[in-house]
Amino acid sequence: MPILQGDIQLLASRVMDDVPEGGGGPSATVIEDGEENAIMPDISEMDRAIGRDNMRQVHVSVRTDDRDTYQGSNVIVAKPPADPNVSITLFSTGGVYDTRAQAQARLEAYLNKGAEWAGYLYENHIKGQRVIQIFQRPGTELPAVGKTLALVGNEGLVNEQEQYVRAIRV
Repeated sequence: MPILQGDIQLLASRVMDDVPEGGGGPSATVIEDGEENAIMPDISEMDRAIGRDNMRQVHVSVRTDDRDTYQGSNVIVAKPPADPNVSITLFSTGGVYDTRAQAQARLEAYLNKGAEWAGYLYENHIKGQRVIQIFQRPGTELPAVGKTLALVGNEGLVNEQEQYVRAIRV
């Protein structure tokens, strides 16, 4: 008997909360398909205003009575959020029993600095502002949309400051 679509299910992790020990491997709890807020909580007005990172570990499970082999699986976000201030990132930590703390470290790993950019901030900027101006020579490449830039002030000094920004429009 073949593996049917209904045999493939998402299982909740042992701890489905935003706490350091969140995640921790699969539980027996099936996440029902199409059920609203089955994985993530509602977004509060305060979260919408100041931002929040919710992280959940889920597991794919094949539950069938036979011994057919299931190969070539993948997971996608078929319908992204309608709210432009909400985004989804799918990733694997490589460990089934990883916790939220390990997943957070994996997610933040993209913040490693790369090559130095051939530009400078144009005048003073306030930490956290949503628009930055970069001064650079004509003919040099502009930052690509989606590119993350590391802004460093007082580099190498005791009062060094660092902030990461992602270009959403150029």
